[in-house]
Amino acid sequence: MISKNDKSNEYQNDWAKDTKGEYIHISNAQRGLEGYYCLGCDKEMIAAKGDLQAHHFRHYAKNIDKNKTECVVASRNYRERIAKDILHRLKELTVPAVYKYPPSQTKGVPYIIQDSTTVKAFKVKSEVSFYEDENCEINFGQNSNIQNRYLLLRPDITFFNHQNDPILLVEFVINHKIDDEKRNKLKRLGINTVQIIIPKKPEPEIEKALTSSKKIKWVFNEIEANTEYIYVPKRDSERILPIDEDQRILFEESFKCRAAQINELIRRFKKCLQSEPYRRAEHLFEQEISRVKKATKIEQSRLEEQEARITKEVQREHTEENLELAKRGGRLQSKRREFQKNKADVEERFLSATRKFKEEQEEIRRITKTELNNSGTEAEIRERFRNRNRELREVFKTISEEFERAQEEERRAIDEIARKEDEIAGKYERLEMEERNSFREQKENLRQTERGILKKEKRTIEYDINTKTREISELHHSQSTLREKFKKLEEREREKYRKLEETEREEFRQSRNRIEEKEGNIEVSIREELTRELKDPSSKLPKKLGYILEARRVGSDYKDAERQEKLYQAAREFFKKGTWKSQ
Repeated sequence: MISKNDKSNEYQNDWAKDTKGEYIHISNAQRGLEGYYCLGCDKEMIAAKGDLQAHHFRHYAKNIDKNKTECVVASRNYRERIAKDILHRLKELTVPAVYKYPPSQTKGVPYIIQDSTTVKAFKVKSEVSFYEDENCEINFGQNSNIQNRYLLLRPDITFFNHQNDPILLVEFVINHKIDDEKRNKLKRLGINTVQIIIPKKPEPEIEKALTSSKKIKWVFNEIEANTEYIYVPKRDSERILPIDEDQRILFEESFKCRAAQINELIRRFKKCLQSEPYRRAEHLFEQEISRVKKATKIEQSRLEEQEARITKEVQREHTEENLELAKRGGRLQSKRREFQKNKADVEERFLSATRKFKEEQEEIRRITKTELNNSGTEAEIRERFRNRNRELREVFKTISEEFERAQEEERRAIDEIARKEDEIAGKYERLEMEERNSFREQKENLRQTERGILKKEKRTIEYDINTKTREISELHHSQSTLREKFKKLEEREREKYRKLEETEREEFRQSRNRIEEKEGNIEVSIREELTRELKDPSSKLPKKLGYILEARRVGSDYKDAERQEKLYQAAREFFKKGTWKSQ
């Protein structure tokens, strides 16, 4: 928050122009009215260099608004222009150390995660616009015709590396305030950003401030944003420095500030819902959502096409392996059916043997009973029973061994089937993993190729624009040069024509005077001659005719001179109208 004195100082001008039109700082100015003028309104200013307030320029006239916006902004803009020129010249900036602060409302001390360093740029540009295109991809360029809904940020200074990638954004501010909207946009960009408070000092002091990190604060740092805070015990005080509250405020926001922003947002939202601009904003949101959906649909379609194409290529490349797997699967199925058949046969044989064994036991009991009823001795009966029992045991043992062999074959067949299934599944998983990795690599290569093509086309377009701009400038310069030459040539021709006209007029006037004088003399001589002829009766007619012919010759010369004068007049009119310029 800015105090009252800070606000009053903010409306004070520290730069002005002298009588030569050169910029001068208040520290280099003389006190009083010494020919200083405002950068914004060109009104006369006084250099106020007292002991109570900070030295500054103030307007002299009483009917001028001393806090006029363009006047204050003009001084601030000049300071920013000085800072931009310095950064363009130095192409480097010392940024402060990066601290990781504990989350809000939790105990803990900040610790350094990156020391202070100097960021060096390959090139520096001013007023570069960062914006989203129709496909929601972030681009940048010096384009002032970008719509506000696509514009993300337009920092004062941008540092670029050799690959023409932005590595640092610089913004000039008058206090430590930064809103959440800009914070979110910076997170969206993911580019390191600092803010600089330009001091109200002369140019050497401003350059000195820019070469140190005292007036520079981090607004966004990628390492800080991606680092989780680790609690540090109090006894481990090594590398723990005093807390920079301004820097902490820039990296986090308090609960009260957030609550005030939410309340203000609710109030504005309610007001917006009841106003006409809400419908326009809703329409813009719908357009934006439609644009994003359209771009998403296009990208999804492209992704599906690439997946289908890659699947076809994989199937075409692994056709033989797929056929071999299919053959093995068929053989496995036939073996499985054969095994099931053998298993059913063995079970049937076992059941048949069991039934036969039971029948024989019944037969033994019946025979035993019959023998006992007959007259056979007990020893003979026991001997016959033992022999029969041995035979039955041998038969049962044979059947049991066959059954065990069948079970063992079944287990081996099951193990072989399971092993082959595992082998096929593992091979399929490997193929699937290889295809996924290949698809990801091809997709990433396509994206990089598209980005490279876009960057190349953008650089080509910028180069063409710069070339055309230079050609237009050269044409304008040539046009202005031709105009100057034409103007000088026109002036020379006019001067030459004026002199020629004056000479012709003088010659015509002299000729006309001579003709008039000669005509008068001829007329007098003719009159005298006629008088003498009339008085002399012996005069002849041919002499009179000679005088008449002489008079006609003189009149013809006069008409020729008159026609020449008309030609000169037509030429003068031709030059006055400027018709000869278009020919």
